[in-house]
Amino acid sequence: MIRIQTFQRLSQLIVNNQRLLAIVDSSFKFPSFLVHRSRSNIVNIVHDRQQNEDNYFRQPKRFQLRWDLITTILVLLGIEDSSDRPKDSPLIMTIKRGILAKQRKQHHYAEMLLHTALKMAQDLSYTDAETYIFDVMADNYFEKGDYSRAIELYLEVLSRLSKREDFTQDCEALIEISIKMAYCYGRLNQTDSAEKGFQFSIDTQLIRTEPFFDDRKDELRSIEKLNDDEQRNSLALLGMAYDYYSKHLEKLSSKLLDRALIYRSKALKISILVNGNDHQQTLVLENDIADLYARMEKYNQAKRYLRSAIDKAQDMQLIDLLPVFYMNLAAIYCQDNRPDLAKKFCRQTMNIVSEWSKESSSNDKFEQLLTEKERLQLMEKCELCLNGLRFY
Repeated sequence: MIRIQTFQRLSQLIVNNQRLLAIVDSSFKFPSFLVHRSRSNIVNIVHDRQQNEDNYFRQPKRFQLRWDLITTILVLLGIEDSSDRPKDSPLIMTIKRGILAKQRKQHHYAEMLLHTALKMAQDLSYTDAETYIFDVMADNYFEKGDYSRAIELYLEVLSRLSKREDFTQDCEALIEISIKMAYCYGRLNQTDSAEKGFQFSIDTQLIRTEPFFDDRKDELRSIEKLNDDEQRNSLALLGMAYDYYSKHLEKLSSKLLDRALIYRSKALKISILVNGNDHQQTLVLENDIADLYARMEKYNQAKRYLRSAIDKAQDMQLIDLLPVFYMNLAAIYCQDNRPDLAKKFCRQTMNIVSEWSKESSSNDKFEQLLTEKERLQLMEKCELCLNGLRFY
């Protein structure tokens, strides 16, 4: 099945959280899993699993970027002071262009723009801007599957942040990076470091959210909604940790799919609490839970979750998600020995993608989730399906 890359950086959600960077501890030390390798060792790690991965499984999901929050973070880090500097300074605009290119999976172009932004920040002596750009560059490598270089840059970001007077071991900036580094270690077959990283991240967020969130019941302790952005952001970060840990487990072994399902279901429930039942991230998680059920050959459960995602995507006219959902549903029906229904949903996929191609040249939103190459892959799979050939 096809995965969708829409998991937003949590640093773009944690914008009103005054605990983003907490009070300094002069004896601060990074958790051992973050520093067990030297920088030179990291650079020399050879990564070849990404190229051999099944094309039907995509990289980790990220929420869609929201530009209003990006500027807020820059202000929070002291990169941009709206009272003293132009709102759209050349540095800020270059960073935004780099992030937009990353969104569109133009990773090489994004890297070029971010290097330009880094040089600008260095010329202006904006140390915090440099740190932020390193973080975005690390995310760019992370998303394209260059996990060794991503780790190298995440370590650089952590080294810089640790020198701030408002940084501690449990701050959420560290937790977010720890989650992504743990996933990187897992993809590089360093499973012990990955496990330690995920447990550190999950345990820290469980302690932080315990006053208002019952993890055993996957529900808020009060019938009221989340009180403020700090609670919402902390819970979203826990959901991110569960989601990435689930991905890590399913890639380790098919024998761990049951455990992966437990953590992905937790991530879904948190997404519903934080974002709502109709949010795109919620739909993406339903799609991915369907994928796990299909791999476990529990096709009825898989169809139930995927149909739920499709119904909501249809109501909201999310034409960027619908073709992927239809294609995945077709794959499930094909595995469940219903080629007639599989062909039906393949045709629906083709109709949307064909119309999509006509509009994409004049509307940027069509490029945000699926590239032209990915749309062509969808069409190729549809052709295989309609000709009675295996496509999943």
